[in-house]
Amino acid sequence: MNGQEIVIRRLTPGLCEDWVQYFDKIAFQDHQDWAFCYCLEGHLDRKTQEEWTDPNERRNKAIELISFIAM
Repeated sequence: MNGQEIVIRRLTPGLCEDWVQYFDKIAFQDHQDWAFCYCLEGHLDRKTQEEWTDPNERRNKAIELISFIAM
């Protein structure tokens, strides 16, 4: 992996910006059709999950959910 270290941490509001940047710039570089994801699976009902594909709306919802994570 080119000398990169992988560090796994519990997601907290303090790590929100890192998490969002991962989805903004790294996660789906090779598959732009999935770039709207922001891992909301399980946080939205099935119909909303399938229909709600605007990246900015999903990004904002992810940030909202992360802000409520207990530290």
